[in-house]
Amino acid sequence: MRGAAVGTVGGQAVSMAMSLWFFFLQRDRPYRIALADLRPHGPTLRELVAVGAPSFLAGLGNTLIMFIANNRLAALGDPAALSAYATSVRVTTFVLVPQTGIAQGMQPLIGFNAGRGLIARAERTRVLALRATTLYGTAACLVMLAAADPLAAAFTDDPTAGETTAQVLRLIALGYPFAGVTALLATYFQARGRARPSFVISVGSILAVHVPLLLALSPLGTPWLWISFPAATLLSAAGATLILRLLGQRPSRREPFLGVVHAGLRHDAPGGGLPPDLEVPSSARSTS
Repeated sequence: MRGAAVGTVGGQAVSMAMSLWFFFLQRDRPYRIALADLRPHGPTLRELVAVGAPSFLAGLGNTLIMFIANNRLAALGDPAALSAYATSVRVTTFVLVPQTGIAQGMQPLIGFNAGRGLIARAERTRVLALRATTLYGTAACLVMLAAADPLAAAFTDDPTAGETTAQVLRLIALGYPFAGVTALLATYFQARGRARPSFVISVGSILAVHVPLLLALSPLGTPWLWISFPAATLLSAAGATLILRLLGQRPSRREPFLGVVHAGLRHDAPGGGLPPDLEVPSSARSTS
């Protein structure tokens, strides 16, 4: 515990030192940051809070789910189930890290292309990211179904706890193919500067799907509590996909060149348009 704490704090300190050096102490840089640049700017702060709040609240929501699940398992009086849940959370967090990486890698690509008006390219990026996260989740599910027993045995020497842990890992793994969809689509809307759909997906999947299912199924017994996890993952992914179909093609007011692109204007058209260096290829224009 002490080593983990020291490592965490030390890593954050190194990251802070590198950031201070890069932004303030490095001499060979094309900009200078003065005290005047650090004054709070209301509109910018509002944008930051609006776009960043869904990720922050989603993290709190996951903590809430863990609290409720532990509380319900304690009420059911099954120590092996409590141990199995703790192990499954650790394993699942590690297994699904690549899906988080896919979403984070997609985010700047969506933001840069959508901001310049290359909507077709941004949409293609989203499609490829969805395919990647689904394929990875499916592969991870198949591996977990096959390797749950030896994996559980690596975490406990108790045969009863190991058997329970293997069963829980297999049940939760059924949601792996869909686990990355919800977070990825919330990130997609975040990258487009559309805070409201991102907020609905991030917070709605927790408060409207995961928590109600957990509370509704857990009184039926421990097996139903486990089933609530993949069921909630599937329903959340379906809801996020529905929101994408309903709202995904609407332009954001934060995408400055989108109106010009949709109007089909060129830089040499009457009344202006995009300058030559920002001209959008005809093959990349959105047809929505």
